[in-house]
Amino acid sequence: MLETEIYFDSLQITALALRCILDIFLPFTVFFYLHKRHGGRWFPLLVGVTATILLVVPRALLRNLFVPSGGDFLLQFFLSALINAICEEMARYLAMTYAMQQHTGLMDGICYGLGHGGMESLVLAQYPLDYLWMQIRHRQYGTEYFTAGRTDEQLAAVMEKLQICDSLDVFSSFETSIGTICSIANHVAWSVLVLTAVRFAGCRKFLFLAIGLHVLSHFGTIFFDVPGTLITTFAICWMTYRWVKPYWAAEYA
Repeated sequence: MLETEIYFDSLQITALALRCILDIFLPFTVFFYLHKRHGGRWFPLLVGVTATILLVVPRALLRNLFVPSGGDFLLQFFLSALINAICEEMARYLAMTYAMQQHTGLMDGICYGLGHGGMESLVLAQYPLDYLWMQIRHRQYGTEYFTAGRTDEQLAAVMEKLQICDSLDVFSSFETSIGTICSIANHVAWSVLVLTAVRFAGCRKFLFLAIGLHVLSHFGTIFFDVPGTLITTFAICWMTYRWVKPYWAAEYA
C-alpha cells in the first residue's frame, strides 16, 4: 500500500535538484561575476561568511532566553524576528567597523551581503539535498529500501520524512527558489545600508532602518507567501537604493 502511495516523478526530482543547485551556487556565482567584471573583493565576502558562522550561537541563546516556548504565536514570531534582525545587523555593523576598515566601498558592502546570504543559503541547502537523495533512492529501490529492518518508531519517522518529500512538488521547489533569491537580495540591501551607516557621518539611522526592514522581511515571507516575499524584497531594495544613493553618487558617478 505504501509503495503505491508515494511516487516521485522525474519533473519533481529535477525541480528539487535545480533548487539545490540554486541554493548552493547562486550567491557565489554572482560574486564571481562581480569579482571579474566590477572589482568585487574576496575579503568582504569571507568576512560575511565568518560573521554568519560566529552569529549562530549567540543568536540561539538569545532566542532561548527571550522567546517564550508557548503562548501567542504572533508574539513568538515577532520576538524571534526582532532578535534575528538585531543580531544579524549588529554583527554586520561590528564586522564592517572593525574587520573591514580597508574595505569601505559600495562593492565591498555588496560582496559582504553575498557572503552572509550565501552562507545561510549553503547551510539551508542540506535539507533539500537530503530530500533529493531520498527521492532518487525511492525512485530506484522503492519504499522498502527505507523501511526494511526498521522498528515501529523508526518506521514512523521514515514514513513521515517520505511524506514530506512527497509534498515537495515542482511549485514548492519554485516557491523556495524564489525565497532564496529574495533572501540574498535582502542581505545585499541590508549590508549596503549598514556599510553606509559605518562609512558616512550622521548615518547611524541606516543601521536601525536595516533592523526594521529585516523584521519586515520576516513578516512578508511568513504571512504573504511568494507575492508578499517578492513585494517586500522589491520594497526593501528600492528603499535602500533611494536612501543610500545620495551618499554614494559622487563615488560611483
